[in-house]
Amino acid sequence: MKSLLILGCGRMGSAIATAIKSRVPDMDVVGFGRDVERASQTLSEDICITSSIIDLQTREFDVVLLAVKPTQFAEVATVCRSLRGKPLIISVMAGIPLKTLTSLLQHPRVVRAMPNLGALAGESMTVGIATLTLCAEDKTAAENFLRLVGRFQWLTDESEIDLVTAIAGSGPGFFFSFAQHLISGAIDEGLEPAFAELLVRQTLRGAAMLLSLDEHSPRHWKESVASPKGTTEAGLKVLEAPNALPRLCRVAIIAARKRSQTIAREI
Repeated sequence: MKSLLILGCGRMGSAIATAIKSRVPDMDVVGFGRDVERASQTLSEDICITSSIIDLQTREFDVVLLAVKPTQFAEVATVCRSLRGKPLIISVMAGIPLKTLTSLLQHPRVVRAMPNLGALAGESMTVGIATLTLCAEDKTAAENFLRLVGRFQWLTDESEIDLVTAIAGSGPGFFFSFAQHLISGAIDEGLEPAFAELLVRQTLRGAAMLLSLDEHSPRHWKESVASPKGTTEAGLKVLEAPNALPRLCRVAIIAARKRSQTIAREI
């Protein structure tokens, strides 16, 4: 794999492109977007950016990453069909099933993947599902490519991807929301904003590191820090009340999954 085309230079496309280029400096990475100036603000300087379809048609790419908004897919599919050869196409668009992808792209070398914003730090949790006719060599190439931005796992059933999207795809936003409200609560109780943010950032960083480096479950770590009649136990009694965090997490997952399921119908 020597060349990569990124169609869509938004947050996710830029995150993956930048991570790939930093890990494989020799790879020829090209970003395509209508607003070159805006794309240049999110992509590293060693990534070529173009808004010219004619320019793309003079090149040949090993992999094309579809990272546009789902509503832009029909337009971008036309660009893909005009490319030389039949590159391996990896879509990270939410809600667009393989059947629609292969139909509009008019060729079967397609993988549907769902990374998350952790790709910015090379720590994405990505899942993928491939067309039934995709050869083993292409599956290996797609897996190796997606592992460059973090952990990867194949799915066996495409119907699982909407639920995975709700958890892994949307999950960073949920964690950021929790951090935001912890910071706000600390400020409301009297801490200086900068100090409150430092406390929350480092606390979450430490907790995340424990989960990533140790095989023990979140429940184990929660119980290990919650001493009987201690401060953590007091706070957890509030968070884990039946209609508090347990219910909110379930409702948030359901809402995100339902939204993923409806996106394709809007194309």
